[in-house]
Amino acid sequence: MSTRQSKGDLRWQPPTDFTPWAGSTLGANIPPPACIQNCEGAIFGCMTNSEDCLYLNIFIPLPWTPGSNITYDVLLFIYGGSFIQGSSDSLIYDSKFFSNFTNTIIITFNYRLGVLGFLRNPLYGIDGNMGFIDQRMAMLWVNAYISYFGGNGKITLFGESAGAISVGAHLASPLSTGLFDNAIIESDPWTAPLRNTVDADVLGEDFFLELDCFTKGCILNKKSEEILMAQTKFSLPFPFSLNILADFLPWAPIVDNINLLDQPLATLLEKAKTSAFLPVIIGTTTNEGFFFIEELNMVSPVKGEALYDAMLPLIFPLHFESVVNTYNSLYGVPTNYVDRLSLIAGDYLFLCPTRKLLATISDGQQNTWGYLWNRGETYNASSTFCYNIPCHGSELPYVFGTPSLWGQQFTPNDLNLSRQIQTYWRNMAYSSDPNMGPGGTGVYPAWSRYETKTRVEMFFDEPIGRLSYNYSDRVCDFLDTIGYDRSDIFGNSSVIRSSLLMVVVDIDPKDPIKQPRGS
Repeated sequence: MSTRQSKGDLRWQPPTDFTPWAGSTLGANIPPPACIQNCEGAIFGCMTNSEDCLYLNIFIPLPWTPGSNITYDVLLFIYGGSFIQGSSDSLIYDSKFFSNFTNTIIITFNYRLGVLGFLRNPLYGIDGNMGFIDQRMAMLWVNAYISYFGGNGKITLFGESAGAISVGAHLASPLSTGLFDNAIIESDPWTAPLRNTVDADVLGEDFFLELDCFTKGCILNKKSEEILMAQTKFSLPFPFSLNILADFLPWAPIVDNINLLDQPLATLLEKAKTSAFLPVIIGTTTNEGFFFIEELNMVSPVKGEALYDAMLPLIFPLHFESVVNTYNSLYGVPTNYVDRLSLIAGDYLFLCPTRKLLATISDGQQNTWGYLWNRGETYNASSTFCYNIPCHGSELPYVFGTPSLWGQQFTPNDLNLSRQIQTYWRNMAYSSDPNMGPGGTGVYPAWSRYETKTRVEMFFDEPIGRLSYNYSDRVCDFLDTIGYDRSDIFGNSSVIRSSLLMVVVDIDPKDPIKQPRGS
């Protein structure tokens, strides 16, 4: 796809066209390494990594003959992983089943992650957003060359988690206009703010200090292992800061007034009111916060109610009491504080801002569809705390149809649900409408466009997805009054590591009254 990125002068430089090889046919059947990260296995992570990582995987339905006049719609996927992990070669994203069932071309690709993808320090000519620019380069490459693989030039961009943030950011970016035709956004934490240049510059300066570097040459000569080790010191969970929502994504796209002019949600809300909007599907799982809060509770020095008491004032510094009172009124006083914190986090970061955007787009009489994913990993008995719970990312094995690759098998109902979501995604690529494809929706229900009066969404659960109306209206109506723009609540610059307001929880091990309750 682009110039090989390795240590030295190519670090933190924009990708460029790959120099064609000479001689015989290139054997491109060996999966490329992931970009630099902590690899955590083949299913969701990677086995190997390298700074030479900017490659695409192109899945074409069989049978296919080069030079054939048969053409295919294209689905281009951006993986998640908090912009610090993820790989196009993770088993979960293997697209051969998806491609063959839907008769579409599926493309996955790598982009630079963490510090190597999103460090900014203009003093040394490091402008940031290299990982975001890598993503755009992949779109440019696909537009230029996919016809050689049978692509018809119609591209649907889709992504999950950090990949969903990326899709939303490209919808908002003036530099990505015209590079794709439709969008599918799976689980975007819209409320987590992206850093502006002031915040990103401070973070970049701190990172140079962490590496004891005072010249660009110093950091260019650091081994990737040294950079990765230093990067981990700038990640949550501890210590918590006043800008905790931004701290969940320390290395991410930057609002730099070039690639991004504002927070993506703010840009898209305004765009939906004033101009044409691409056809888009936007959705979440019904328990987005559970994975993150359970994981945090496992490693946090404070747990259960103490974690709840520590985090809520940071998430809602101006509305803490009203949030507690509203949730207690709707759901009762919590008996499980981790579950309540999970619910609030999922609603505020994912579910309710998604509803806000869907409503704004639909009010402009434009084509948008919403969904809720309510199926947990019931096929995977070895799953940890997300077994049978619709956690963040639970839809991915169904979208790609991949559990058999790591020794799991769908139940008949799960396979049917997988076929249903694949059919809708295929139809979106085919006609810009999840209902209209080569075979329509087949046995699956028609999916109504989102509209504000009924807030109709597709509710994916066994044995078959069905329409749902007015989901979580009362809590989202309340959270709408608080708003979802957290980019400047504490001023224009982040509270950085060297000047953190630490959250100190007074726990006396000799006083059981002060011990945190169980989760």
